[in-house]
Amino acid sequence: MSVKTLLDYRSLKAMYESEKTNASIPTPFTDTFFTNPTSEETDDFTMIVDSVEQRPAPLNNKGGKARVLDKSGASERRGVLFNSFNVMPFGAELIDAIREPDSPTIDRKATREVRRQLSKFAFRHVIQKEVVISKIITDGIVYYDVATGVIKEASGDSDSIPIDFGVSANHKGTLNGLVSGYISTASFELHELIEDIKEQAEAENVSSPTEIWCHSSMKQYIRALTEFQTYATASFNVSEQLLRGEYVENLFGMNWHFLSGRYQDSAGNNIPTMDPKKLIFTPPVNEGWVQASNGKILVPTTLNLYDDAMAALAGVSEQYGEYAYATVSHNPVGIEAYAGDCYGLNFTQPNAIWQATVLA
Repeated sequence: MSVKTLLDYRSLKAMYESEKTNASIPTPFTDTFFTNPTSEETDDFTMIVDSVEQRPAPLNNKGGKARVLDKSGASERRGVLFNSFNVMPFGAELIDAIREPDSPTIDRKATREVRRQLSKFAFRHVIQKEVVISKIITDGIVYYDVATGVIKEASGDSDSIPIDFGVSANHKGTLNGLVSGYISTASFELHELIEDIKEQAEAENVSSPTEIWCHSSMKQYIRALTEFQTYATASFNVSEQLLRGEYVENLFGMNWHFLSGRYQDSAGNNIPTMDPKKLIFTPPVNEGWVQASNGKILVPTTLNLYDDAMAALAGVSEQYGEYAYATVSHNPVGIEAYAGDCYGLNFTQPNAIWQATVLA
């Protein structure tokens, strides 16, 4: 493949997506929650929420007229999208490769340069998306520094703005008193907490949780619980066997997902993507309480310079989600490749998630 062909937006996007797929970075949040995304035309869009119906249909007398049932209403929620957009300046060998299309040596060298640059930017975009989605799932809020574009761990300065996803305060921290004590204490009543959350979900008319998401280090605290030791003995298994792997099915009636992965935060610290202090309770992901979305981006389709504005408009294509393209720069002459993403993860039922803090 020649470099000129490689810099076509379709080739660049395919290579960019390939580099993201090959990234040796664990992305459990993205892999699990960012599935079957919708395509949205604007950054601020409306989601239709169909509430859970709890009313029984009325009885009737045999031979009587059919009773008229009132229509079930739906509500609206606003959705938001995140945008990443970054530029990659290429070296002079890329210009030489385009000017000398019959030189295999130059072509190979330039192709390696494209892949090297794309892989670095692809990795950073992979991490960014994973961090954003993890903040939504574990905190229900994302802090974003407008001046630098950096994702913050908490609000700390005037340039940081919160993007709140509507999870109630009663569904965070101690869950309005449902969490009593810390899981680091052997007497912590985990099974009671699970049952209390399920009962409260029923009272709030939201989907009942079946999944628990937590950091891999949470296993050591679960193994030390008195009620877990009793459970392990009754199951004729040692505790280590019951907590093997990243997924444990039907432990205390829940499916457990133990997550790993780290990133460098805004202060330069290497921290876990999954908050080690929390247990996150959710319904199955496919039950519709959360919605992934891709936003629309306009990208140029060729490296050509255009004679007029209409020709330039004709050379623009609509893309959804991840994208990559290249343009000619003039000061100095060179080629710049751009890559980014436009995506969102929004709750259609924000109170179907429970973000419990169980460690100090």
